[in-house]
Amino acid sequence: MKLGAFSVSLSVKDLQASKAFYENIGFSVVAGDFGKNYLI
Repeated sequence: MKLGAFSVSLSVKDLQASKAFYENIGFSVVAGDFGKNYLI
């Protein structure tokens, strides 16, 4: 079974806290704009 590319978007109250959480478990920011309230 081939699924292809997909994404999940999460709405959060505190982007900085969310960023810190995901970086702590091994993710990293690859794109986005903190000033426009989105990170990838």
